[in-house]
Amino acid sequence: MSSVSTKDKILAAARSLFVEHGFAGTSMGNIAKLAGVTHSLLFHHFGNKEKLWGEVKQSIVSEASPESTMIPSTDLPFKAFLQEAFNNNIHFLENNPDIIRMINWQRLESKTQETIRVGLTKDGEQWLAAFQHYQSTGEINTKYKIEYVLKFFFSLAVAASLEGQAFIKNAHEFKDYIDFCVERCLVAFGYSDTTWS
Repeated sequence: MSSVSTKDKILAAARSLFVEHGFAGTSMGNIAKLAGVTHSLLFHHFGNKEKLWGEVKQSIVSEASPESTMIPSTDLPFKAFLQEAFNNNIHFLENNPDIIRMINWQRLESKTQETIRVGLTKDGEQWLAAFQHYQSTGEINTKYKIEYVLKFFFSLAVAASLEGQAFIKNAHEFKDYIDFCVERCLVAFGYSDTTWS
């Protein structure tokens, strides 16, 4: 008897096909065939392709960081939280090319494949809660929608992972980039030691 569960076989097959062919280029039939399962078993475990896409992304995050160590403690001052968060995310993305491929597919296909704009993963909800914490303490201006703040943060982290090798050549430049991102975020999010204007 195999120690790999049916769900894990499906996730592995889906990951392989999604990374190579994207959402639109991957059929549930191809996933079932590669996983060695029936269509009905595939739908039993995941319901639809959109849910499976989200589950594959979440499994990559969980595999790389099983204890959600990418999300720093919200006990940190906001600036230190951002520094650690950028460092963790950029390293995670650089070390997990499959998630980068899926992000790129999602960007390419999102105009024609509305369905892959899946909801927040569990990990995404934890990130949202962390940024909401800093908004509740007054370190992110309450006039900004927290989902926009989160998207801004992740855009900077993803950009460094996609293009980083072109302009980040050593540890010193990596630190400079993180410091730049943190300072820009503090300004963009309306962080101030004084009251809001």
